[in-house]
Amino acid sequence: MKVGVLEELLREAEELLKTGDTKRAMDVLLTAWAYRESGMLMAPEEALDYLRIRFPESGELASIEGGENISTVARRIYEMLGMKSLPSAEL
Repeated sequence: MKVGVLEELLREAEELLKTGDTKRAMDVLLTAWAYRESGMLMAPEEALDYLRIRFPESGELASIEGGENISTVARRIYEMLGMKSLPSAEL
């Protein structure tokens, strides 16, 4: 697994979260998560499908489908991927 790619995806997601573009940040986070698990880059839709199959019991994925606040879900995925918590004021 190329650590540089994962770090770059997480940096991009952090910047998107800071600017309030949570939809794009969520896409990048799903891509990063799938990349971490598979070692392959995927489009956000493919990443979501892959993660649903790989982790059918995931609370984060269920929250996306359940209509939970996307900022909250993005923050949880960001933290799950090993990044520091973002201050609330940044979202």
